[in-house]
Amino acid sequence: MFTYEVYYMRPSFFRDGIMGVEYLAKRNMLPMFASLSVTHAKVRTLDAQGPHEVFCAMQGEIWSPNGEARSTIENAGLQHTSMSIGDCVVERDGRWEALYMCDRIGFKRLGEARPVGDGRNPLVVARESEARGLLESAACGGATSLQAADKLAKAVLADHYPVRLLAMLWTEVDNAGNAYSLRVLENASKIIARQLR
Repeated sequence: MFTYEVYYMRPSFFRDGIMGVEYLAKRNMLPMFASLSVTHAKVRTLDAQGPHEVFCAMQGEIWSPNGEARSTIENAGLQHTSMSIGDCVVERDGRWEALYMCDRIGFKRLGEARPVGDGRNPLVVARESEARGLLESAACGGATSLQAADKLAKAVLADHYPVRLLAMLWTEVDNAGNAYSLRVLENASKIIARQLR
């Protein structure tokens, strides 16, 4: 499931936008993230499986069967209720966002996807933080080296932490010269190596 921001063409762009991606590309008029608010106005945000599902949901008879969207459309200075060729969606998955334009057949992505925030998966960031916390507690004597190593190894083996995270932590700890945490990582590595044989 993705989050989509829906942008409809402003009347000043409609005559060109309705011609589609190929027409706009030849004239160097394709919408871009930086100038989207010049050519389009945001209509709403919704969750969907893909741009095609957004297209279906944004047909006037679906989202405004009794004129519910009339004030939204008028307040944005727009003149059409149903999504059509030239309208855009911004797809977000928490890490990345991509701009798509409705074309004659389907949607076309305009340019490359770009990171949202720092572009890192929040789940991976949380796991890295948890692994660092485990090492810090081991370094402070909150757990024995073997217990901390065992817990860290089990987490890596259960795919809670990618192996590359263990390698990254190894480098971090080694550079900091923390001998206790280094022993934790060494023990964790040995346990993982034994389990993977």
